[in-house]
Amino acid sequence: MTLLEPRFEHSTIELQIVNCSDIFLFFTNTSELLYQQLSKTIDDDISFNWINSTKYLNTVITLTDENINNITITQYFYRIILIFVCACVSLLTIFGNLLVLITFRRIKTVGNLFILSLATADLIVGCFVMPIAGIYAIMESWNMGIVLCQIWLSVDYFASTASIFNLLTLSLDRYWSITSPLQYLGKRTRTRALFMIGFAWGLSILWIIPIIGWHAFIHQGIRLVP
Repeated sequence: MTLLEPRFEHSTIELQIVNCSDIFLFFTNTSELLYQQLSKTIDDDISFNWINSTKYLNTVITLTDENINNITITQYFYRIILIFVCACVSLLTIFGNLLVLITFRRIKTVGNLFILSLATADLIVGCFVMPIAGIYAIMESWNMGIVLCQIWLSVDYFASTASIFNLLTLSLDRYWSITSPLQYLGKRTRTRALFMIGFAWGLSILWIIPIIGWHAFIHQGIRLVP
């Protein structure tokens, strides 16, 4: 019995070794098969995704080019309409106020002095302010220099404010003429009308000071806006 025990143990060990080798070979072969299958699957997925990504990018690029073309056409169409509208408004403003000035030569009354002053302010806006404003709106950026920018802004604020103040003086003249005709018509002289008109233009011209020289009063004389 003592001789058989080692043999039994030895055979058991050999059997275990053989079984372990088979198991190792089995797992090795299985791992290789799984690796090959997985590699093939990954390669197929990469190829499929690459093809789909390429198609998607081509589609996106095509759509982007179409959108750019559509935006460009829309911008040109918008600018053409804007040019037409600006030109029509400017011409109507000039033509209408010129008719007022021509009419004043025939009917020279004190009341019409206010209308003459109002037409002059609007004519300045139509001749100088509106055309440059239209160009600026079409270009979407200012490329005409700092000097013209200051002149344009000064004339714009000056003439627009003068138009508002002249409309105010005209309204006051008409209001006093209706509410107090006997008292006001005696005081309604040419000198008084010219004084009211001059006061309106004088207040309006004050806009030039902050537009042209505001940087001289603040920020140590350094212009922050190019």
